[in-house]
Amino acid sequence: MFKEDFIDFIRKDLNELNGLKITIENRPYENVLYNLLTPYIAYKNSLDEFNRVIAIYTRRESKQHKLLPFFIGLSSYYKTFEEIRSKSQTPSEKLTSLEIKMSGIKRLLPDKFSYLNKLWKVKGLSIKPDRNQNICLILRSEERIPNEIAPRIQDIIGHLKSSIEEYDEFVRVLENAQAELDSYIAENRDIFRYSSLLENSNGNIGINEIRELGMFVNTVPTAGVLLFTNKTKYRELLKGTKINGKQVMDHFPIAEIIIDTNGEIQVNQSNEVAHPVMYFCSLDYYAGWSEIIQSLDSVYVNTLIIDGFNELVKSKRNFNELRFKGFTDSIREAQQNNVLKDVYFFDQDTHFENFIKLQDYNLNPYPWLLNHLERRLLDSPDSERSANHTVISIQDDFGSGFYNLFKLISIQLKSKIRESRDDQLISDVLKSLKDGYSFLSRATSFYSESLRNDLLEYVKRLQSISEILSSVSLRNQIQKLSEFISESEYENNKIQTIRRTIITRSLKGRTCLLSSNINLIDRIDIQGLLEEGTECVIDFKGMDDDLTDIEAYDNLFVLQFYGEITRSIFLHDHCENQFVILNNKSELGYYKKCFRLFTPLISELSDAEYKLLLLNLEDREYLIDDSKLTFKMEDYITHEDWEEIPETAEIDNENSDQEEILDLSFLIKDIISRNETDEESSDNNSEHRDYLIFYFDDRILRAPQEKYYHVIVNQDSDSSRDHKVKAKDLAVGDQIFLIEDFNDDFEELLSSLKTEFPELNTYLEKADSWRIDLRWKYEQLGGYYSELQSYLDGMGISVSNPTVENWISGSTIEPELLADLYDVLSINPDSKCRLFDKMEVLAATKWLSRFRTYLYRALLRYSVYKEFGMKENIRELQLKDLVEKIHHNNMVEIKEILMIQ
Repeated sequence: MFKEDFIDFIRKDLNELNGLKITIENRPYENVLYNLLTPYIAYKNSLDEFNRVIAIYTRRESKQHKLLPFFIGLSSYYKTFEEIRSKSQTPSEKLTSLEIKMSGIKRLLPDKFSYLNKLWKVKGLSIKPDRNQNICLILRSEERIPNEIAPRIQDIIGHLKSSIEEYDEFVRVLENAQAELDSYIAENRDIFRYSSLLENSNGNIGINEIRELGMFVNTVPTAGVLLFTNKTKYRELLKGTKINGKQVMDHFPIAEIIIDTNGEIQVNQSNEVAHPVMYFCSLDYYAGWSEIIQSLDSVYVNTLIIDGFNELVKSKRNFNELRFKGFTDSIREAQQNNVLKDVYFFDQDTHFENFIKLQDYNLNPYPWLLNHLERRLLDSPDSERSANHTVISIQDDFGSGFYNLFKLISIQLKSKIRESRDDQLISDVLKSLKDGYSFLSRATSFYSESLRNDLLEYVKRLQSISEILSSVSLRNQIQKLSEFISESEYENNKIQTIRRTIITRSLKGRTCLLSSNINLIDRIDIQGLLEEGTECVIDFKGMDDDLTDIEAYDNLFVLQFYGEITRSIFLHDHCENQFVILNNKSELGYYKKCFRLFTPLISELSDAEYKLLLLNLEDREYLIDDSKLTFKMEDYITHEDWEEIPETAEIDNENSDQEEILDLSFLIKDIISRNETDEESSDNNSEHRDYLIFYFDDRILRAPQEKYYHVIVNQDSDSSRDHKVKAKDLAVGDQIFLIEDFNDDFEELLSSLKTEFPELNTYLEKADSWRIDLRWKYEQLGGYYSELQSYLDGMGISVSNPTVENWISGSTIEPELLADLYDVLSINPDSKCRLFDKMEVLAATKWLSRFRTYLYRALLRYSVYKEFGMKENIRELQLKDLVEKIHHNNMVEIKEILMIQ
């Protein structure tokens, strides 16, 4: 673990960091852990000689590590600053030569001369190269009250002529000295700027001065960064981030990489003069890093950052094993040849297992992961070394009984889904399973008195399904569940345990219960029960909720153990008091399984020796004591001692499938994997097969395979076109726009919005005119893309069949060859586009292209903002009024495909 000296050492080693102040979304980050470590990692790795692959794992809510590209840029400026500082302390040969020439000028000057009707005594010469390029003559008037002036010597040279014996020699020496001064200033402008900054800061050089000097000199970065990220989110981060009171984009030159529909690379640069310290590009194009750098013609771009590695590897549409292997192979080769320096993978710390995936591709990265004890020691060096949470093992016969019975029923129902091709039956079973998961979340966490009656109604629905399925074994299992529900005692054992814990440990303040139970009646009842007679204020969070504000609570009770909490609980001090309440018959075994699975890897990846290596401090072992955090299970688990529990009651089954039965996503994954197997074994040459798309717990949609849908491929798209995908190319997990009243087509939706949005009415007819004409020609040629392509080729427009299809379908909104298309299509006297001037059609199409993109993204963002109650974001949304009207009238829905059959 780190010692107190660790942070002190960093402060002294890079003293200028002490003046670094960062604000992200109005939240100050000064004097906290990452404020030192993130820029220090950049500084040490950018300027060293090692080419490394570095995996940085941070908390989900952490954003400062995303500023690493700028800290790398700052490191380049720091290197320049050090070079200039060193140069400023070394005497210049030219300065010595200049001093000799100045002595030559002074030798030729008279002691006194007349000027401005006064007699002046020559005191000497003055130059201020850090301010101007003047050689000044210091004069003192000979009168009762003397006056001292310092005019530019060239300005009064005429007044000196009569007083200088060797005037021609004087002019020659002066001209040579001025030329020498001009040259000296040109070569040392950076030193003068440094001196000026030093003077203005009273000798306290900090981040601002280093950055300003780097920008003034316009130094070529030592390590320029190519960042692959979600550009939309990154732009928002840049807007909301200030370094020492200034926007990031005011501090650093940044460039955005845009890749258009033809694969052409464009660069939008924030500062056309300075060298960008960072280029950022959509994560979709990570595998093309080499081609992108080559197109930039920037030899200094030698550092890659992959932001959101987990998003990349989990993306079914974008992740390809062979593609990623090619990427990792290219990284290794480039680093061996010194084409690439450092490569960073950013990931959430709860995805630390992705480290193994990187190793599988022979990358062998250096990990940067902070465990809870390291965070605690760095923030407060006097912290005690202790377990960060307590597991209270209890006995709950009702929770474990319902868990075991529902597990058997769910297994049988999943089996029936796999066997059936009855669309409606599959939908009904999926709905029943989803409801069953909801009841399971209540039975294994907390519940109100209404649970028994709710369960009895649910059993009736299951019995109806079992009759349809004609399954005797399923009917028997459902009967057992019915009897169990009727005969059980509903004691809410976990809630009783929480109450005893609050009272016994004298807990106070804001208290959060974390479970998958979102039932409002249950929450209201339990809130009253736990708050009565205590000094706790009870709140609830779901397992899938954003946990970034957990730190605001004083106490946390985790009532179900699956999902992200199974990893984060070993990494974080979410709040001061953390308790995990687990049933010793059905849940404790899974906790132990996770403990033995995750803690060794967490301990290994957070090894302090890795951090010393990354920071090039391997010879500073005195900065740490124990290298690794040791997790001992007995430090974490305690058995409830308020009642006697027989030793035989605890079932330590570490092969428990608790997560699989508690988490609904496992059910979907299981069904998906089966369907994918079916797809591979089926006849893929069937031209007339329809795809059955389930929108879970909502509806069934059957669509022809050639029908187009607007798909949310990536919110971060560079393209201005809609993402239209044929039904046969849709994948499970895709989110699509459903515009049912308009044939799922944006064009029909737009046409209906003309009366709501007058500007749209102005442009729509003109913008659609060329496509109407193109479709008419397509139909005239028999409805063959190849025939239309041949016709256009004969008219001088050479394009491929897919391009022609995109023009016809509307996938391409604004063709690059639209001007040529207009010329060809307007030949027809009945042409629609001929009704409008060519420039009108081009301008209208461009406007419509942008409008559709804005609307497309606004609809998506509105649905997200609405879901999370982000009212301020909704108010700032483009096309807000129109989007709200569309949603209010249920014109558009965004749905995720859960299953395709």
